[in-house]
Amino acid sequence: MFCAHFAADRCRTCSLIEVPANQRLTRIERELAANIEHALGGRSPEEVFEAPITSPDSGFRNTAKMAVGGTTSEPTLGILDEDFAGIDLSDCPLYSPVIHRALEAIPAVIKAAQIPPYRVRARKGELKYVIVTEGDAGQLAIRFVLRTDSALPRLKEKLPRLLEAVPDIAVISANIHPEHTAIIEGPTEIHLYGEHSLPVTQGDVTLLPGPQSFLQTNSAVAGELYRTVRQWIADTAAAHPTAAAGPNSSAHPTAPLTVWDLYCGVGGFALHAALASPKVRVRAAELNPEAVQRAREAARRLVSEHPEVEGRIEFTAEDAFTWAREQSEPADLLIINPPRRGLGQPMSEWIENSGIATVIYSSCNPRTLAADLENMPGYRTETVRIVDMFPHSPHAEVLTRLTRL
Repeated sequence: MFCAHFAADRCRTCSLIEVPANQRLTRIERELAANIEHALGGRSPEEVFEAPITSPDSGFRNTAKMAVGGTTSEPTLGILDEDFAGIDLSDCPLYSPVIHRALEAIPAVIKAAQIPPYRVRARKGELKYVIVTEGDAGQLAIRFVLRTDSALPRLKEKLPRLLEAVPDIAVISANIHPEHTAIIEGPTEIHLYGEHSLPVTQGDVTLLPGPQSFLQTNSAVAGELYRTVRQWIADTAAAHPTAAAGPNSSAHPTAPLTVWDLYCGVGGFALHAALASPKVRVRAAELNPEAVQRAREAARRLVSEHPEVEGRIEFTAEDAFTWAREQSEPADLLIINPPRRGLGQPMSEWIENSGIATVIYSSCNPRTLAADLENMPGYRTETVRIVDMFPHSPHAEVLTRLTRL
């Protein structure tokens, strides 16, 4: 992929853009194998690693998180340089044409509404970020991250101009983020237009993320990640013992495979798990109540398309670790998708002592994955698969399937 911004040294976010994908993924695999060597049990990476899930070269990102710079009359959408001046990246090749159209139209609305960009050094101004997410059929969700709500009346007044320029917009919201921190968004979300969620199909399921929901930013690759986990669960379910024969065996011909999905977010793994086999019963936990609400909505949609899933999946809004420890019986299979900080010692040691037979760990940080696996020596690393969620960078998602020794 050629990027004029990289060539001109304006943006170095895609730090490995000049490295061929196969070489970059080989390097990532080599570094990962070194990090988790203790978990391979003397086996070579070739014996454990499956072929990576690869990504399109360009146009793959479904979300553009653009820092707003420049001035009220000439705003920029992109990144800030070392002096906190705006560098416009509205034509970044990571995004699709429909996102480009939105990024081209938004500066005119900012100018018309007279919303001053936030100036980092002065800690003044209003508009910090614009976030554009693409869903199914090119529909878009737009978020304006503001320091205060003082500019909202002017923004609302100019929204028809934006909707006329970009008719694919389905959702518009404002996020109020008064703090001066590196965190992109604040706690308050104000709905301005359209629906409250954006349908985004990833793999075999349509997710319904809201403005503050976590969504994998590479839909094509995320779909293959979810399908891989679905297949691993299907394989586990096929080997799961059938219920004992008896008078009621016709009503319950197979023993259920109980699957827990911790840190389930909007339900990507849990919903795919329910599709894996009629044997599977899924229980999922997530601290964010809005994400759980979206997951339940997606589950209802899934049931309308796949009636056989009904009654086999439930979502709970609770801290995942607290919820897991409160259960009287362990799961047969555990899916964990923690944040970058990983599971940490208390939770990984709890899993080690839980009696759970199979663990599927989706990690976005090989270092914390390695640390967590050190605390789980009672598991054998069966399969590892690198997922190229972030092309042109040294980062990757990692799927690991573990079975109890």
